Amino acid sequence: MLGKLKVLPLAIALILSPGAGATTTEAPPKPAAVAPAKPGTPTDAKSPAAKAAPRPAAKTAAAGGKPAAPQKAAAAKPAAPARPAAAKPVVTAKSTPSKGATAATASKGQGRVARTDRVQPAPARVARAEEGAPPVAGREHWVNVESHSAMVVDSTGREIYSKNPDEVMPIASITKLMTAMVVLDAQLPLDEVITVEPEDRDYLRNTYSRLQVGRQLTRRDMLHIALMSSENRAAAALGRAYPGGKAAFIRAMNAKARALGMSQTRFYDSTGLDGSNVSTARDLVRLALAAGRYPIIREATTTSESAVLPLDRGTPMLYRNSNRLVRGGNWEISLSKTGYLNEAGRCLVMQAEVQDQPLVFVFLHGPGKLTPMGDASRIRAWLERGGARTG
Repeated sequence: MLGKLKVLPLAIALILSPGAGATTTEAPPKPAAVAPAKPGTPTDAKSPAAKAAPRPAAKTAAAGGKPAAPQKAAAAKPAAPARPAAAKPVVTAKSTPSKGATAATASKGQGRVARTDRVQPAPARVARAEEGAPPVAGREHWVNVESHSAMVVDSTGREIYSKNPDEVMPIASITKLMTAMVVLDAQLPLDEVITVEPEDRDYLRNTYSRLQVGRQLTRRDMLHIALMSSENRAAAALGRAYPGGKAAFIRAMNAKARALGMSQTRFYDSTGLDGSNVSTARDLVRLALAAGRYPIIREATTTSESAVLPLDRGTPMLYRNSNRLVRGGNWEISLSKTGYLNEAGRCLVMQAEVQDQPLVFVFLHGPGKLTPMGDASRIRAWLERGGARTG
């Protein structure tokens, strides 16, 4: 009995001893060496190896049972840094556009560059518009004339303004001023009746005319509508009815031009429909000054509108002046003649007063229908500001 009592304290001592059960609880130290990662293996959560690291810990937990709790903590550690890794593409997407976005951005950028390129010529246009302009201090004395050739002189022939005044170019219906002078110089009866013939028709450009073949007008009325309304068939009839016919009439036109000192001028018909009728702005100043000495020419070219009565019919035919400035009534005009052909552009020869000073205006090859009239108005406004320039 005494022997049993001695053994009992020994058993209790063994049970309470810290080493008790060591043989059954040796597994816990193993989790400490749980991730026997290979030497040199990166542990940065951003690396792929860090994501694979939890797998050995899982095997240890399966083998040990109880140590599963530490393994969960170990497995949870890589999960936290995994978020920045997942967020990385978001940051990258903001800083580095995709190929599609890059292409779209490039496309937009190219579009903006293209638009900028289209806007860039504007300063060049301004520079071209200001070519020949005086210094800034005198810029109020500069005028923009759009006609290719122009010239303005006073009644004495003094040059007020010029632009390409000696360039030879077609003059279209400005021709009719010379036609009228040749007819009047011949002192032919103005009341003589002229009948429109088939040869008076325009076979060169097929232009329209209200004067039908067989229509009859006096020479005076033919002159009137040829000058005022630029009636081509009337001008053709005047040339044909000249003594010696059309050929003699053309010779008389060129002889008159030489007599006036129009050395750069040539005529080939009486209407101006022939593009070979050429002159210069300087020569046409001489023509205008000479034509202004004929009262009939002054009257016809400055009449706003007029009705003529053909002798073969009882209905008057109304014609209007081809110069809008004459019809407008805001100018003091004493002579006017317009002209137009594709190759001649818009032309205008005019005598008018500006600030009580008689002036001769010549504009050739205007690009627009109203260009010569606009140029004349700009010249007048410029002169009223005290401008004067040649070149």
